[in-house]
Amino acid sequence: MKDFFRTLSIRIGLVLLWLISFLPYKLLMSFGQLLGQIMRPLVSQRRKIARRNIELCFPDLDQNAVNDLLKKHFQALGMAFMELGMCWWWSDKRLEALLQIDGFEHLEDALAQGKGVILLSAHFTTLEMGGRLLGLKHKVDAVYRSHKTPYFEKFITQKRALYSNKLIEKNNIRGMLKSLKTNASVWYAPDQNFSGKNSLIAEFFQHPAPTNVATMRLAKMTQAPVIPFVQYRRDDGKGYDLHLLPALSDFPGEGDIQDANRINRLFEEFIKKQPSHYYWVHRRFKRLPDEFADVYADI
Repeated sequence: MKDFFRTLSIRIGLVLLWLISFLPYKLLMSFGQLLGQIMRPLVSQRRKIARRNIELCFPDLDQNAVNDLLKKHFQALGMAFMELGMCWWWSDKRLEALLQIDGFEHLEDALAQGKGVILLSAHFTTLEMGGRLLGLKHKVDAVYRSHKTPYFEKFITQKRALYSNKLIEKNNIRGMLKSLKTNASVWYAPDQNFSGKNSLIAEFFQHPAPTNVATMRLAKMTQAPVIPFVQYRRDDGKGYDLHLLPALSDFPGEGDIQDANRINRLFEEFIKKQPSHYYWVHRRFKRLPDEFADVYADI
């Protein structure tokens, strides 16, 4: 019965999102900001996690600045929800009017090597929209995390398949290798907390954080170039800027820890440009060894 009501609520939510998606872009984003404002006091634990993460990563901010960034972050989360409707139901022509892409030649040059490409991203609130917009120019093999609700899992994979070349579950390393061997672009966001044999402790904003090393392993096994890819909402509210950077040089390097720190520094630079866009509600610093303090212990 619990699953029935969960599925029913998802169906109702999707219908409402579909109806709202017919609105003009600027109005959608305004509604998204309002939704984020409404949501912020209702999700106390996620709000506390986001605040703790921001305080850890930006220790120089006073409480007024932290509060302002927290407010903007929840507005960004609300906009991300509205963008789902755009990704799933807007036409390519309508979306293309919002797209500004920089550095696409770096992806073309990397693909010309014939070894596949690892598109390296972080979990920004613009992630879904970034994949949808990039798909207008080049469809990728997207690495994703499966959803617990079977109905929503089926729905979202069907929608993402429309603007992706292939979908690969995040633990399917063999699937990623297979895609790279066919000279595909594998889009991967390894910035979230990760434990297991492909994890080590690296620094993220000068704090220890369990870090996924699969990027280095994939690059080493395939010699695939690694192209950093980041997506931002424009400050003028007129669309999105997608940035594809040149392939990382001398990567992988001398060791996994050095490479993990290098990637985390790259993500930090992405985040500093638009800090409200990053996914702060995730517990990035959890699952640390016992010798490290639990920064979320009081949440």
